[in-house]
Amino acid sequence: MTLVGKKIAIFAENGYEELELWYPYYRLKEEEATVVLIGSGTSTKYVGKKGSYPVTVDTNINEVNSKDFDALIIPGGWAPDNLRRHQKIIDFTKEIDFSFNASVFTSSTNRSVSGLGIKTPESK
Repeated sequence: MTLVGKKIAIFAENGYEELELWYPYYRLKEEEATVVLIGSGTSTKYVGKKGSYPVTVDTNINEVNSKDFDALIIPGGWAPDNLRRHQKIIDFTKEIDFSFNASVFTSSTNRSVSGLGIKTPESK
């Protein structure tokens, strides 16, 4: 399988679940997808929930358009709780096209976005 031509957004924020960000990041790169790390705009560098594995984002939510992406990954940990405090993050997430089950959430994130009225593939 190849993901050439697909553009995937991964949100990053302090307290992210390390494996839920880095594993999909590297697997998607291996499949030749364009992967963009997007922050909330509070910083350009975020750390995982264990205070390690810093990630430097490629851009922030103020500089991107959801229509430019084929899928979204929101790592779990404390990051979803921090991310949902930013209206532009919520808007971006709601605007992602969930047809074809293209968007990806971790199990802990599904609980976080369900309260926002966002329909995930699992909630259809």
